[in-house]
Amino acid sequence: LANITGEIAFTKWLKLKSTFGYDAKFWFVDNFTPAYDWKPNPVEESSRYKSDNKSFTYLWDNYFVFDHTFAQKHRVGVMAGSSAQWNNYDYLNAQKNIFMFDNIHEMDNGEKMYSIGGSQSDWALLSLMARLNYSYEDKYLLTATVRRDGSSRFGKNNRWGFFPGVSGRWNISDEPFMKPISKYVSMLAFRPSWGIVGGEPNAEGLIYNKYSNTGNYGGGTAIAPSNLRLTDLKWERTSSWNLGFNLGLFEDLLSFELNVYHKYTKDLLMQNVSIPSSTGFNSLAWGNVGNMENEGWELNFTTKRIKITPDLQVLGKFNIAQNINQITKMDASVLSSLNGDFNYDNENYMSRVQIGNALGGIYGFRYKGVYRFDYDHCGYFADAKKNDIYAGNTAAWAEKYGVNGSYNATCPVARDANGNIIYDAKGNPLQMYYNYGGRNYKFEGGDVIYEDINHDGQINELDMVYLGSSNPKLNGGFGFDIYYKRWSLKTSFNFRVGNKIVNMARMKAEDMRTNRNQSTATRWRWRKNGDITTIPRAMSAEVGASYNALCSDRYVEPGDYVRFQYVQLAYDFAPEKLKRLGLRSLRLALSGNNLIFWSKYSGVDPEHSQSGWSPCMDNSQTPRSRSFTFSLNIGF
Repeated sequence: LANITGEIAFTKWLKLKSTFGYDAKFWFVDNFTPAYDWKPNPVEESSRYKSDNKSFTYLWDNYFVFDHTFAQKHRVGVMAGSSAQWNNYDYLNAQKNIFMFDNIHEMDNGEKMYSIGGSQSDWALLSLMARLNYSYEDKYLLTATVRRDGSSRFGKNNRWGFFPGVSGRWNISDEPFMKPISKYVSMLAFRPSWGIVGGEPNAEGLIYNKYSNTGNYGGGTAIAPSNLRLTDLKWERTSSWNLGFNLGLFEDLLSFELNVYHKYTKDLLMQNVSIPSSTGFNSLAWGNVGNMENEGWELNFTTKRIKITPDLQVLGKFNIAQNINQITKMDASVLSSLNGDFNYDNENYMSRVQIGNALGGIYGFRYKGVYRFDYDHCGYFADAKKNDIYAGNTAAWAEKYGVNGSYNATCPVARDANGNIIYDAKGNPLQMYYNYGGRNYKFEGGDVIYEDINHDGQINELDMVYLGSSNPKLNGGFGFDIYYKRWSLKTSFNFRVGNKIVNMARMKAEDMRTNRNQSTATRWRWRKNGDITTIPRAMSAEVGASYNALCSDRYVEPGDYVRFQYVQLAYDFAPEKLKRLGLRSLRLALSGNNLIFWSKYSGVDPEHSQSGWSPCMDNSQTPRSRSFTFSLNIGF
């Protein structure tokens, strides 16, 4: 890594700056694996794998800078110039197998060439830019920028992108009409801004066809295209505006900052875009797939040190924010590939992207409890003798008389929108099915009750509904610092409100379908007709089918939390007492990170976020570590 910078000053207010940078990176992989017969995964052949990677990046910036003040009031700054970047990357790898001796690893000693490959790529980015800064008495400020970027990652028709921007600031508190209240309002400012920024894919060679070996043809090696060239790929463009406000009270003892923003992304870039296989390929490396909108606000509040007593001072800080996103446009084929069909399996939540809705939506069935009785114990049969077999241990009996003071009379029979039982032609109640005509599973006692939204007597994808959003309604943080004599205590908290989490870890710990460890909650599972519980029966997948772990709001939990993120207790020794020790300063500090959190979430940690197109899921990730640090700072 090296940089060379030069500057030519034509006058006091006009300069030319030039910087040339060079960044060289080399990294290697060299592995040797001996043959061994260790069960259960023996390795029959010894092997050596080696790869070499080289990356060279060049950067050359040239800027004219003008900065001058006219009439002691008007300050004008202009920057104009260019920035050129170029990168070359080279990769080579090979693996040979079957070495006679484990202590001789030269590639020539390997008997079988297992693989050999490599690649080479280049990319370049040229930017032309200009910026104008204007200030009048530091009361009115204006900044305007224009930028034109050309990238080798796009075809010749879309290679260049134009990205303008403008921002301003009005320091209202400097106006004459604010003087009567300047004792109370020390700062009041308005900061509007607007601009466009661009995004490009992080891959090279997209505009070219690549070829690879596909076997033999006519006695020779056959090659064929391995990709579709992307000559129509465009820059991703995000236009945004922001309205900012600053307020300082009592000589900035209390400071407020508010930002309200809106962002609109056009020609959203997406990697591995699925396409019809009739094209000869399954996907495009990159594609412009749609438009997305983000809007929200942020509020920050801070204080200076507030003196409580001559020895005690307190400082406070608080911030809160909200962000709302929604997809406003998306290619129909992309939507189809993202929104796959429901596969009717357990432990599977669908990803759903819908135009007009936010990313991170959670969809599934509504959980209504556990069937207390099985179908044979329903007590609603046309044949009275069949109802009398189980006497009072039926749903009909519980519905009419109540058992043990409870009127929980659920059993797997179909009901209409008014809650009335649906009977067949023989006068017997219709049994509830799961995916009739497909899985054809008949619900029984101890199975989960899923709400039959359309009251057709079966549970299928038509009964799936929106269960909540992975996006928080509010998030932020707060903290306070306390200073007492030479002691200091600093704290930091963060919080999140209004988001939902799919607790997949809990789902797998309560499904009772395999021999893996299960939650202690399963001790309260349904065991016999008449049991009242929220935990379904145990049913191993090796014994029979069950669908008690389908995607439903049973496992969708609120992700609200408050986390005590950081605390530090420190003591600074008085300098006059350190002089005789030859020290200038001495500070002792003890700090803790990720100490504790408060949440109703049943998982290990509620701090999970939505990623990509999928909802927020907790798959039992390793929890965040808790750490404590003792530090000693000595100054001589």
